[in-house]
Amino acid sequence: MVQIVQANELSLHEVKERFNLQEVTDDSFFWEWRRRNQLYDVLAILKQLKGLVQGG
Repeated sequence: MVQIVQANELSLHEVKERFNLQEVTDDSFFWEWRRRNQLYDVLAILKQLKGLVQGG
């Protein structure tokens, strides 16, 4: 069974428990979350640039 939850619905302890994570700390969890968000931002910018180049 797949269960989808929003990250803000879970505490760090619940995340560790659900996904059986041993080495997760508040700090590493934050930096991993931030790194992934930055990657998505870069991808969004690249898609916009591609659209501008193809459209113009």
